[in-house]
Amino acid sequence: GIGGNNGGGIGGNNGGGIGGNNGGQGNPRASQQQQFRQANPSNPDAGTKSNTNNLSSADKHGLLGLLHVIRMIDPDLTTLALGTDLTTLGLNLNSQDPLWKTFVSPWAEGPAKQEIDPRIPDSFISPMVQMSREHWYHFKVDTLLYIFYGASGEENQVRAAAELSRRGWMYHKDLKAWITRAHPNTEPERKSNGVEVGSFLVFDVSNWEVVEQPHLEVDLSKIEVQPALPK
Repeated sequence: GIGGNNGGGIGGNNGGGIGGNNGGQGNPRASQQQQFRQANPSNPDAGTKSNTNNLSSADKHGLLGLLHVIRMIDPDLTTLALGTDLTTLGLNLNSQDPLWKTFVSPWAEGPAKQEIDPRIPDSFISPMVQMSREHWYHFKVDTLLYIFYGASGEENQVRAAAELSRRGWMYHKDLKAWITRAHPNTEPERKSNGVEVGSFLVFDVSNWEVVEQPHLEVDLSKIEVQPALPK
């Protein structure tokens, strides 16, 4: 009868008929399943990592290999094929806030520190005061250098550069530094073809100090021209 263990008919294990393992014409799919169970006698419904290694190169990249990926047998292979659950890294995917504010990297031990949102008191906000040329005359060199490097791209940077140039300072485009002759009333050691050798004061912006460099060779063609003051 149908499903009989010993009798004939459909699904019989020992009897004749369709699907019988020992009698009649067998089902190819059932035969493949039987072969897979024989290859995994201890646990026919799940493979092992060793079984994955025993697969041939063709099977590893075929349906049998895909079956091992689906069953998540090998953790390394599972991570490579399916990725990592981002929620296990501490990410709240349901949050409306940007994730970059709290997530540093997958290797960070804790969440990112919250950025400080500075609140400037209204009393601190004042309109920009336009200084006259007389104000710039009274500034020291240190103050002018501070304004030059602190107000990059602003009008005050140009005004500070103009005042430094008026006092004998020169901006060297290759050195990217302000320089001036250490002894302006003495002749240089050598001067020819636009090149001057002598002692110069050089402003070191890294250490924020003026240092004297003797025997410095300066190509005067690399000196930035004095900027025109805005009207």
